[in-house]
Amino acid sequence: MRGVKNSLVGRKHTMRLMTTNFDALWDYSKPAETEAKFRALLPEAEQSGDRSYHAQVLTQIARTHSLRGNFDEAHRILDRVEKMLDYELKLARVRYLLERGRTFNSSKQPQRALPLFAEASDIAAANEHWRYAIDAVHMLAIAEPDPAKQVEWNLKGVAMVEAHPDQRGWLWSLYNNIAESHALLRDYQSSLDYTCKLLAFQKEKGEPDMYTLKDEARFLRLLGHADRALPLIEKLAEKHPDDPWIKEELAESRRVTGIA
Repeated sequence: MRGVKNSLVGRKHTMRLMTTNFDALWDYSKPAETEAKFRALLPEAEQSGDRSYHAQVLTQIARTHSLRGNFDEAHRILDRVEKMLDYELKLARVRYLLERGRTFNSSKQPQRALPLFAEASDIAAANEHWRYAIDAVHMLAIAEPDPAKQVEWNLKGVAMVEAHPDQRGWLWSLYNNIAESHALLRDYQSSLDYTCKLLAFQKEKGEPDMYTLKDEARFLRLLGHADRALPLIEKLAEKHPDDPWIKEELAESRRVTGIA
């Protein structure tokens, strides 16, 4: 009976863990505080017998270290995760690959990150984990040095979102990154087009982001329409007079239009 009781307790632990959306614990601006939240999950994760969930929690702890530049510690935790993985733990492997890749990319080793993101994308897509498949594709675009290929990867992500509308939240990052990649190619019209797409998406959710509005002004200026850009950036500067990015764009628009 004791074995049956222990088994039931283990299943209860697993059910409780699996109903916890631990991704909602993230505050990317406060990685140390986020680590504490994930570490609070570890004892129960370890006792649950659910190796996939346990491994996934560890990958997120590793990410908190990567975000703080503690790359050796992130790799040490990921080495532990790697030993836990087997063929059946598909999602855990995908998340391991994503965080190993992010750690390499953040430590200025993008060439080591690229194959990890590619593998993560393939496994996630094959197992219909679309959130992580899109995450991997968007990371491929970030790690890729060629702006034209960056656009291709991000467009693949947009196509995935169109096929799986429950992942529309990714459009914020994808549209923004496509606009920036086109800017590197000096295709400012495409940059403006995707910035306008992003603004429309943001307006669906509420107020548009001030930095996206700033980018609209920036790309208008770069296209030779500083006269249209200036009123936009002046309006933003009235609301955010101390923001350095807004102040910089305001100065550029005024310089181009000849206003001191």
